[in-house]
Amino acid sequence: MICPACQTTNDEFETFCRKCGSPIGTTATLAPVPSIRTQGFLFRKAVDKPPNLIAVIGIWILFAPTVAAGVYAATNLILTKRGLTYFLFFWVFVGMTYCSVVILYRVTKNYIVARGKPAASKDQQQTHQS
Repeated sequence: MICPACQTTNDEFETFCRKCGSPIGTTATLAPVPSIRTQGFLFRKAVDKPPNLIAVIGIWILFAPTVAAGVYAATNLILTKRGLTYFLFFWVFVGMTYCSVVILYRVTKNYIVARGKPAASKDQQQTHQS
């Protein structure tokens, strides 16, 4: 079976690519644990490797509203509510916002760094030739 993401040849009954970890075949999404791994593949790929523009836009569409809602909810809770329950909810929203900001930062940074690498290598080649 050939991986659609990296074109690596895998064994016939593999559910994930040996090289890139992409889900292949239909059985990757049937079992509960591989299904969870399959669902998180896009996020892991976008955070760990240089993503393409559509992945960056998709991650921003998913996580930017979470950041905005988390900041609003945490601010609202801290300014208007009192009590242990609201204190706990405040920290839940702070944690959710923090995780979303980290994901947005890492994806955007990976995209910007990946775009800058070819230009930097061309400049280095010109410097070495001079």
